[in-house]
Amino acid sequence: DDRKRGYLMALGELTGAAMVASTLIVGSVVYVSSEHGGVPCRGAMVRDVVFFVLTMAMVYRCFEDGSITVAEIRWFVGLYGGYVVLVLGSDLYHKYVHEPRQARRKARRRERKAASSRDSSPAA
Repeated sequence: DDRKRGYLMALGELTGAAMVASTLIVGSVVYVSSEHGGVPCRGAMVRDVVFFVLTMAMVYRCFEDGSITVAEIRWFVGLYGGYVVLVLGSDLYHKYVHEPRQARRKARRRERKAASSRDSSPAA
């Protein structure tokens, strides 16, 4: 009966689409970053994999009994909302905390390098 077993096709489509999207995105990141000496944004990769595993666990739980309750729908929406908040928060952190910190470190290194080259040059 399609009503009882139809969810299996939806589950297959969901996992198949997620695997294709994940492998394409991961493959693209690795390919592009290999030109620059490594995989950037390891934290983002871990975040995405964790949310993917959580989502798949929730999907499994929902399809285990063959029905989706209102509470499970709320869990999915909440998980998605939490993911969006985490992505936006990490982007803001990167823009307003991490990048300025990196710029200050780079400026200090340049200053030290300039000072050491002045100190090591012969007096005129």
